[in-house]
Amino acid sequence: MKYIEDKYFIAISDYIKNVIEEKNIDISDLAAAANVDRKQVYRLINKENVPKLSTLIRISLAAGIEPQILSL
Repeated sequence: MKYIEDKYFIAISDYIKNVIEEKNIDISDLAAAANVDRKQVYRLINKENVPKLSTLIRISLAAGIEPQILSL
């Protein structure tokens, strides 16, 4: 990844992780609501891989985050 992509990915990942912690959302429940494997959620919040945009949107919506918030 290029630096600028890393910077934005890290910010989005941190934001989603904070929301999950603040709302005390169970990762398994979040993954089920987003219709993704829980490993994908763990990889996102641990900054291990960049998910496809559609996956990121599903995880965000399942966490109660409107996708447009991620672009700020």
